[in-house]
Formats: sequence, C-alpha cells, structure tokens
Amino acid sequence: LDRVEGESTRGRSEADLARQFERDLPCILHGLYELIAQTLACIDQAEVTSPERMYDFSRWLAAMEMAHGAPAGVYQDAYSTALSEGQLDALLDNLLGATVLEFAETLSAPWTGTPAELLQELARLLPLGVERSRAWPSNPIALSRRLAPLAPALQTQGVTVTFGRGRQRKITIAKSGGPK
Repeated sequence: LDRVEGESTRGRSEADLARQFERDLPCILHGLYELIAQTLACIDQAEVTSPERMYDFSRWLAAMEMAHGAPAGVYQDAYSTALSEGQLDALLDNLLGATVLEFAETLSAPWTGTPAELLQELARLLPLGVERSRAWPSNPIALSRRLAPLAPALQTQGVTVTFGRGRQRKITIAKSGGPK
C-alpha cells in the first residue's frame, strides 16, 4: 500500500513507518481481537463446505464467514484455491511433476504400463538433453520412487496416479477432472 491514513509512505524511513505502526497497533489489535471473538461465537454452528487437510482451519474459516455475513464457502473456497495453486506451482517447479501433468493432458483415456514404459513415454515430452539431467529419474526404479510422493499433489490438479501390485508392477495415470 502506498498510503497510510492519507499519508504517502514513499520517501519515509523505516523508523517513521515503525513509529506509525506502533501508533496504529492498538487499533489493529482491537480489530483482530474483535474478529476472533466474533468467530469464536460462531464456531459451533460453522459448516465446513470445502474440507481440506487442516480441517480445523476450514472450520475456522466457516465461522469467519458467519461472523462477517459472507456467503457460506467463500473463504473456504479461496483457501482451497490457494492450496491448489501452491500445489501446481510446486509441481511445475519439479521436472517430473511438470512432465506428468503435460503427459496427462494428452490422455483421452487412462494410461497403464510398467515404470519402464512410463519413463519412455515421459521422455518423449522432454527437450533434448534433459534426460541426462539430475532432475530427471535415470531408471524405472528412480521414476517410481520420485513419482510416489508427487501423487497427492498431482491429485489436486486432477491427475490420478495409481501404483499396482503384483509380479509386474503397473502404474496407471488418469485425468480425474480439473484442479480441486
């Protein structure tokens, strides 16, 4: 923000900003405590519409919606969206995760195959020379080990990764809809 109570913050020292913050702190704390009190008054009636990993936080958001008179699910949906976007960013920063997302976009039906077959399929999507990168799994075992921890994040983006059991281990990749 460029303005605090009508004053420009440009050209002000950190010490001036700190003094202004100290002056405003009682009002800030009053507002926060008031919000907490209103939220706690609604917490028992709060209805979670978008449960997430931190269920209690989703419940807190539902109570805040009630306290503010916001439509049910608005804050919860914003939280779900933020989590999903964070998962997508993490996947796109991971070479294997980004490649699996790209591969899933090409699928019209679920794909099933061995880790070796999946490694070949994914390698076709890579630019030349990237296969030799340390960021890329060097063999089918490394692929399975790196893919397993990415499965929950991929699920939030509408890509289901299932690891089969048995003599010949199979991996199934399917589009399960859009991001959560």
